[in-house]
Parts: sequence; C-alpha cells; structure tokens
Amino acid sequence: MRYSSRILTMLSLVSMSVSVVAQSNHVESVFQIPPNIAKASFDPHRVKNTTKEFGPADVFITTLDAFDFEGLFDTTTLTSDGANRSINGGSVTQVQTGISLPSGVSIERIELEGCDNNASAELSVFILDILTPHQGGTLLVPTNLFFATGITAADGCGLYSKTLIPPLIIDNLNYTYIAAISDSDLLNLTNFRAFRLFWRRQVSPPPPSPTFNDVLTSHPFFNSIEAMAASGITGGCGGGNYCPDDPLTRGQMAAFLARALGLHFPN
Repeated sequence: MRYSSRILTMLSLVSMSVSVVAQSNHVESVFQIPPNIAKASFDPHRVKNTTKEFGPADVFITTLDAFDFEGLFDTTTLTSDGANRSINGGSVTQVQTGISLPSGVSIERIELEGCDNNASAELSVFILDILTPHQGGTLLVPTNLFFATGITAADGCGLYSKTLIPPLIIDNLNYTYIAAISDSDLLNLTNFRAFRLFWRRQVSPPPPSPTFNDVLTSHPFFNSIEAMAASGITGGCGGGNYCPDDPLTRGQMAAFLARALGLHFPN
C-alpha cells in the first residue's frame, strides 16, 4: 500500500501505543514532604475547560472523586457531608488512590477542589511516582509534584492548583502513580471534593535511526512517520520504503484511522 504524507500529522495525533501496566503491592511507607513549599495558587473563578479532548493540542481532565480515596492505614478515619470528605483521625492523616493514565502522556497541572477554613492547618496534595518494583523504605515526594493550601491563611472553598514544572511524563512500565491528600486539621474545618489531573497526549520522540529507507532523519515528517510505524498503524509500501509522497486512497485512509483509533465493534 502506498501512503501520502499529507495526513501524517492527523494520524500521529490519534495514534495509540500499547504499554505494559506495572503492578505493585500496596505501599505503606512514611512519606517525606519537602519543607518550605510555597502555597498553591488559589483560583475561585476558574473558567470551565471546554476543550474537545482530542490530540496533543487539547487538554484532558481526569477527575478523582473524594470517594475514590482510601485511608493510608486502617486507623485513618474520614467523615463526609455527602459530597465532601474530611480526614479527622488516625496515626497518619493521609488518603490515597491510584492514577491510571496512558503511557507517554504529560501531566501539566494538578488541582484540588476543597475547603480550607483553618488558618493553622492545611491540605497537602501530591503525586507519588513509585519505581516498580518498590524496594521499601522512605519515599521522597518531588517538589514539583506537591502543593499545599497554606497554614497561615484560611482561604475558604475553591480550586487550588499547581502547574508542574517540568510536567510529569507517565511511564507505566517502570512506575506506579498514586495521588495523595494529607490533612493537618482534625476539626473538620478542611475538606476535599476532588483531585484533578490536567494532561495532554504526545507524539513519541523519534528513534535515532530511520525505519524506512526513503524517510531519513532529516525528512520533515520523520517523527510522525516513525510514530505511526511504532504504533503498528503502517508497515510502509514494501521493500523497506514508506513512499511518503504517494497519494492516499479512501480505503487506505480507513485502514490508517481504524488502526490508530483501535476501532472494534462486536458483531
């Protein structure tokens, strides 16, 4: 089959990669929070995200509901008003839940929807990226994956967020990811409703050497063509070539899109 390079960019945006999701045992280590972390930005008037959630130009939002979280230990106790949850007891006042996102995506921002009505306490939010298999011991929370509502102020209810610099690139083969919330208030003056992840899809970086004889590393569509080949969307036009300048039929386009989107409908 001979394929044109005119739709390569579109296909790269929807290409899907297959990855092995690593499994690990439940982690019950002591987590060290970096000291002297600046208070998270507070944005009570955020404009609702209206992106169509398609391709790397658009932002996906994954919401982890308050009831997705469980106490780190059996002694951790929580209360609820029906929509929000508060951590009000336990040797470790922390809740956690797993993060499940496709390998290769980039988490750019994290957000807490909650209330901080205690000027002497705070909610802390962070992501743990745990190397698999986990060898035990203390896990350090990277500074860029952590923020807190702040001990010195009671900002009330709203949206607290942090932009991750650098972004967190998901690697399910080598890491397990956990979202965690800690609460230093035991008076039910703080609570949380949701933890949100803002992320984008990415086209994989190109390999150092070309797959096809007629698409060298200097070719303007080298990265897109290599991404399609690595994803199993195309095998080229035969003879080790891709034929990047050949026209594309509607039938060939259907094959590209069906493979890229993983289309499957039971009979």
